[in-house]
Formats: sequence, C-alpha cells, structure tokens
Amino acid sequence: MKKIVTVGAVAAFATGLAYNSADASEQTNHTVKTGDTLFAIAQKYNTSVSELKSLNNISSHLIYPNQVIKVSAGEEEVSTQVASKSEAKESNQSGNVSASTYKIQSGDTLYKIAQKYNTSVSALKSLNNLSSDLIIAGHTLKVSGEATPSKVENTTVKTEVKKEDITQNTTNVTTHKVRSGDTLGKIAKQYNTSVAKLQSLNNLSSYMIYAGTTLKVDGEVSKVQAAPKRQVEAKPEPKKAAPQQTQVAKPQAKKAPVTSQSTGRTIRVEATHYTAFCAGCIGITAAGYDVRNTIYAKGLRVVAVDPRVIPLGSKVRVSTPYGSFDAIAGDTGGAIKGNRIDILVGSRGEALNLGRVGATVTVLR
Repeated sequence: MKKIVTVGAVAAFATGLAYNSADASEQTNHTVKTGDTLFAIAQKYNTSVSELKSLNNISSHLIYPNQVIKVSAGEEEVSTQVASKSEAKESNQSGNVSASTYKIQSGDTLYKIAQKYNTSVSALKSLNNLSSDLIIAGHTLKVSGEATPSKVENTTVKTEVKKEDITQNTTNVTTHKVRSGDTLGKIAKQYNTSVAKLQSLNNLSSYMIYAGTTLKVDGEVSKVQAAPKRQVEAKPEPKKAAPQQTQVAKPQAKKAPVTSQSTGRTIRVEATHYTAFCAGCIGITAAGYDVRNTIYAKGLRVVAVDPRVIPLGSKVRVSTPYGSFDAIAGDTGGAIKGNRIDILVGSRGEALNLGRVGATVTVLR
C-alpha cells in the first residue's frame, strides 16, 4: 500500500479554501480523479510528464481513478536525482557535440529536451530557427547561446521529401506521388500546408488516398467540369423479328448488405494496439492530431478505423476485455480494413502486452 502525504489538507478543509500553487508544489502524492491525465497533473504540480513517469515507474500514459502517484521526490530521492543530473551533464559534454548542443535521440521531444536543459520550447525553437515542434533523431540542436541568424535556413528541421516524389509541371504546380504509408496529415506537414488545402486542391471529399496516385500540393483549386452531354442520333426503327420462345430469367444473387454508418449502432471488431512512433508513423494522425506526447485528442482516446465502416472524426465508445472508454476515430491505417480498429497506447511494450483482442464499438455521434 502506498503512503499518502498531503501537506496542509486539514487547514484547507477547515477554512474552505482551495489549494494555491504553493500548496500544490509541496504535496508529494496525488490521488487520480476521473478525467485526470499525466499532462494535467504535471501542469498542476509544475513538473513534467516524463518526471511523473520516472517517479512512479510508469511505462505508458495510462492512469486510473483512485490511483495514488508521486508528484515530487523525497529528500533522499532528490539527492539521488541531483547526482544523476550531474552525471548526465558530464556525459553530455563528452558524448554529444558540446555543452551548448544536444544530439536528438529516438523518442525525444522539444518539451522533453527543454525540461532537461532547464529552458523552454520557444527558446529552443528560436535558437534553432524551428517553425514547428517536429524534430528528427540524429539531428543536433542548440540548447544555449545566441539564436542562429535567420538567413541560415538549412538548420530548420523538416520532414524529408524524396525528390522522386515531387514533380513540377509547366504551369508551376507542384505535385506529390502518394507512397505506401502516406496520409494527408503527413503530406501536409512535408509541404508546410494544411489537410483542408490538400482536399480543396484535389477535390477530395474524405481523408482516403491511395498509393500511386498524384496529388497537387500547391497551385489553384481544380474546377470540376461537367461531362459534355452526348447527342443521341435518331435511328430507324428495326423491323419486328419473329416471335421467340420466352426464356425464364435466372434468380439474381442477393448483394451483400453495406455496413450502415448510422449513429447509435454497435459493431463487433477486432482490436489491435499501436504507438505514435510505430514503423512509418510520425506522430500526426490522418485527421491531423498531434499525438507525439499524448494518446488523447479533444479529451478522448484516439483509435484508427476504416472510414468506410466508421466515419473519420466520429465519437465512439470502445469496450474491450480490459475496460471501456470513449474515443475519437482520428486515424487510419493500411491494415485497418472492415471491422478492425487500432487503439493508440503510450508505449511499444504496452501495445505488445495488450495484443489483439475482441471488442465492440458504439458510434455515439
């Protein structure tokens, strides 16, 4: 059983006053309430998600109501952390490029690096002329010093676009050839545009794209031209043929019913699990949600669906053997076809542990 230490709880109850930021910072434990997330708790106690996960040996972002988690270290733990940070600083000075730079590792985020070097995300972006939060493993970032002059454009970290995927025709319209694993969100990031602009340029009514097709990524919106009407030529009436024997028509096979997309329906599905950094993933969903530091979008869990079965953007309730939760259909996947969903989780170990399970999905809206 974990021990709960709450500083000032009796005084706050007696006076009826809410805890201020000073009270929150002195607490060493927090009891999880319905709707809590690690990010919200970290904000409340002026710490980071990675620090909370480290203090509580948590390998994913999942927490549960009534769970007691540490929000700050005791005196002994603090001394240990100070020593480890000192060692980390020494190793960084010898292993990375210099004390004022940092080599990005797999799984790093700007927020995580900012916490490590006691700076801010905006300061890192300014130092490195970054226009977005996207960083790539293997690149080197400045973590202190003066900002690089804006004329040095090549230091901005961008998603690489292969030359063979880009073509430019005589009307100065740039196009992109869709490859396996591409999504509108991913392509929009590559060309510094939006999903809505790509849909408008290419007259797309959904998020579905197919490998091998070519998309416009800039230029003017295509106008849909109506097909020309065919003129019907008058033909002489054919002569009446001799009467023939009546043939009995063979019964036609019934067509398979099309799965309905109506609200309120419940379907049985096969559920698998994935992470934001799986093979071919960049942490941005097909609907454009940034899930590099969370498994939630709009306060709901994120699941990948087949838009032909569950419309993208739908709010759904997922019931699995390990629990039920509300989610948003915010992603797609090459292998997610028919009555299959893929549930976003916090780590690869968790995805492997949960594996493949039977589940039900109810479309709420």
